[in-house]
Amino acid sequence: MTRMWSLPFLAIVLSAGAAPGDDDPLLALLGQDDDAARRGAIQGLLRADGGDGCARLSAYARARDSRARENAVRAMGDLACSSIEDYRPYFSDGSAWVAEALLDAVSRNRVNEGVPYAIERLNDRRRLVSDGGSWTLSQAALRALRTLTGQPIPSASQAREEDASAKAETAWRAWYAANRDEPQAAWIASGVKIIREALAGDATARRLAALETAALIGEPGRVLLVEALRRKPSDLAATLTCTPDEPPRVTDQVPCVLSVKNSTLHRVALAPGDVDVEVAPWVPPSTEPRTSSRSRDTVSENEAEREPKSD
Repeated sequence: MTRMWSLPFLAIVLSAGAAPGDDDPLLALLGQDDDAARRGAIQGLLRADGGDGCARLSAYARARDSRARENAVRAMGDLACSSIEDYRPYFSDGSAWVAEALLDAVSRNRVNEGVPYAIERLNDRRRLVSDGGSWTLSQAALRALRTLTGQPIPSASQAREEDASAKAETAWRAWYAANRDEPQAAWIASGVKIIREALAGDATARRLAALETAALIGEPGRVLLVEALRRKPSDLAATLTCTPDEPPRVTDQVPCVLSVKNSTLHRVALAPGDVDVEVAPWVPPSTEPRTSSRSRDTVSENEAEREPKSD
């Protein structure tokens, strides 16, 4: 959510961020480290100036500072710029961070014409590292392609062939050549059908790609994820088997095996993460009938109602 900034606060930010002799306050902001306050100040400045903010940010593709170019693209994403022409001046940028910002912006704003750019980045193995983790540009490109198209085409890392990377790029190019003139709604509709078929199949790579794609395409994907991940407690049967070679002593560590079995006829998605197992003595349930206090109270009240009332 974009924050609203008052003009006095905006003036303070501009004054603090501008370098000596810099007559472009927007460029000064774009050259700063990325944070919520700076993004809010950029949006406030663009609103205050009026005009086409997307076109203005597009012009910073000529900025010398790669961080300013990256932040300009991210600001375009925040401004929901939806024309591929606004992003096009950045397509030849050699900065990995600018490329990642482009992939994020075009996919967030559903700029379908950004698909060819994302396909070009499928073989880009440059790795980006930040406080949020690390990833390659090829991974960012694959996320963008799946977000834009809804197609669960397996990634290179999920295929087994030595030339998997080239095969993945070839598959995406072939798909786009055959479907480029269709509206995005048709892309997503066909993707949903393929995802559902893949989730019902036996190919592990296809099922994984289907789940990852469903998580990226919004509401249609949420429906598919609910169908794929929903399960009842009785769908899984878990057993813990401990088989020591001899009766254990107090300080012994006994090897145990936890087995989880699918008890249904349909596939069950399982992502347990860290598993904590607690072992406690088994206490058999009591076979004596139990009467709740509420039942006894109800009986006594009914009996009281049957007693004759005294004058």
